Amino acid sequence: MRRPTAQQSAALAELATILRTHEDNVSARLIGLKIAPVCTRCGGSGSYSFNQTDGSRCYGCNGRGHVAPKPKDLPDMLEAAKAAAADGRLQTYLRALKARKLVKTAGDRAMAAWKATRVAAVNSAISHMVRDSELDGLATLRSANKRMHDAYERAAKAAYALNPKSPSFDLDVIAVADTVEDAIREIQNADYEPPADLVEHAERAKAERAARWANRGF
Repeated sequence: MRRPTAQQSAALAELATILRTHEDNVSARLIGLKIAPVCTRCGGSGSYSFNQTDGSRCYGCNGRGHVAPKPKDLPDMLEAAKAAAADGRLQTYLRALKARKLVKTAGDRAMAAWKATRVAAVNSAISHMVRDSELDGLATLRSANKRMHDAYERAAKAAYALNPKSPSFDLDVIAVADTVEDAIREIQNADYEPPADLVEHAERAKAERAARWANRGF
């Protein structure tokens, strides 16, 4: 690649400012916004001839439909970026980009929120062989834990349904992120301090299990 001229370097710096990124990431952001040059191999469709390994994905743009701009394209890209910032496309893209990062860790964050609750701590310590009717408050505890489990499942399934390899950043990603955040809030809202007798039973059960493992000689 030829060394950029002073005008091109200035355009790159201004692009980075407008797109709220660093200069090394300008090309990726232009491609994400679909204002980078259209791939001449596939005409912007992202698809080319079919093969058994990659399907119909175009190798020229890796299925994105757009390619990184050359230095000579930067002044034109600058005008396109200004238009994207003015009409709200950049803001939508940045919201979706943030949402996608949240979705990628959805399962882990929902599980961490669940494990951090008092309900989960007490529930996991009590043997599943104990019937709800055998301990006061156990049915209520398990009902709360079930709500947490269902909320976790919703978060995990919503994130899994979103194809992480998709090059598109749209409002669907934001909707998934909202579903995940709602599920985590539901987990936290279902938590409460279990009755003292139930907590005492759980602590005793944990201590007994720990003693049994210690006596196995491992």
